[in-house]
Amino acid sequence: MKLSILSTLSALISLTYLLKTEGAGLRASPNKKIESDTTRALETENSKFIECVVFENDGVSLPEQDELPQSLLCEEDYEEDTFGGTMYSLVGETASFFQEVNLDNGDVQIRFPEELVNLHDEVHFNEGTVSQITITFTGNDRRRKLVSLPSKGTMRLLIIAVGVPQSAYQIAVDTFGKNNRNLRNIYKNCSGNQLKINPSQVKGAVHGVLTIPPPANVCSYNYVKLSNYAKYHSKAMAAYGTATIDHYMFVLPNDNCVNFRGGQAWGEIGGRTTWVQANSQAFPIVQVHEVGHNMGFQHSATLTNSYGDGTDYMSNKAVWDKEGNKMCFNGAKLWYFNWYPNDNQLVRATTSTQTFKVVPLADVRKNRRISGGKLVLSVRSTSAHLFIWFNRAKQVNSGVTHDRNKVVVNMQSGKSMSSHKLSALSGGQTYTYHNFENGKTLYIKVNSINYSSNPYVAGDQASVSIWLG
Repeated sequence: MKLSILSTLSALISLTYLLKTEGAGLRASPNKKIESDTTRALETENSKFIECVVFENDGVSLPEQDELPQSLLCEEDYEEDTFGGTMYSLVGETASFFQEVNLDNGDVQIRFPEELVNLHDEVHFNEGTVSQITITFTGNDRRRKLVSLPSKGTMRLLIIAVGVPQSAYQIAVDTFGKNNRNLRNIYKNCSGNQLKINPSQVKGAVHGVLTIPPPANVCSYNYVKLSNYAKYHSKAMAAYGTATIDHYMFVLPNDNCVNFRGGQAWGEIGGRTTWVQANSQAFPIVQVHEVGHNMGFQHSATLTNSYGDGTDYMSNKAVWDKEGNKMCFNGAKLWYFNWYPNDNQLVRATTSTQTFKVVPLADVRKNRRISGGKLVLSVRSTSAHLFIWFNRAKQVNSGVTHDRNKVVVNMQSGKSMSSHKLSALSGGQTYTYHNFENGKTLYIKVNSINYSSNPYVAGDQASVSIWLG
């Protein structure tokens, strides 16, 4: 009788919170609940619930494959000295469930009965389950810090390899080797030594790579479930708290064994975990792209392809092999990485023509830019944020294959948004953006492009004029 009364009270309180949700910032919905501590206190002692923080997860596919839809995961809370909490894949009708929720801040938590978790560590959102899943706003400080993780300083990366053919030493060389084009060196060179990614030397690791033996039925796992297995393996638990770790990279068997849901690799957006297939672990395009997601960046797109801007590692257009190609990021990403703030300029477009010298990244990072030269120009209005930069194929960017030696115009409305390439201009060409501000058209004209055939000579520049008409 007592349990029946408590269940009734719990249902009434849940209904009250469905009808009174202004404090949570959501409108009530018949297929969704927002619970309070009061509701949870009235549940029966026998109820077993899981609480986890929701985050977006984005991947990269091969250029000839279909674009990947963004997915959602959630992670249980964890002690600081562990390798993180158990993760669950959120599948099914998640878009409608979270349509009124901003997941960018990383403080959205869901709560559900543990019986909703299937054997693949998945939680299905459908008509029969959504009424059992509640949303809470946690104010989780740890997750907030991860979302705003800076792109400067030193990051310590632990690679956890499970059942792959490469040795720990080989994986370490392919990721951190000083003479290779790899994760460590690309971020180091593109940032002008402002971002250094070093191996985390936990107990049992070889140069930052911890090898975990696979389960006997490894090919029945998906990439999320296998990483959960690895986190709680005795070899991993022996390494808890033995060194500082900022990021994790799980290197797992290929997708002909482990289910990677169509991606070559995946990475939390604004988080600290990536998952890569063994056959592409050494590829710079995979390493740099997924850690870019960890730092909060989404894809570099064209207007027709979400991976289409081949001037940037956040596309999928770089070379897909161990050698990779020598390139960096587009102007929008360089602006938000904030590696060279004194070389960027915010421009307020007017009906008067303004002319600027735009210089390449190679000259800026070597402090050899011409006087008055700017790396990125940002032109903003209430409707658009545009970024103008000179994609000079030189030194640190000498291997770029798309729009070489042109002035490129990108649009990106914030750090956590995708960028879109709008135009790539040669000398004498003009790009127009209609209705940019107060019904006026924005004009971006490349007057001239001048550069030396010798990549070690400074002074390369593009003359760019901007005005409203």
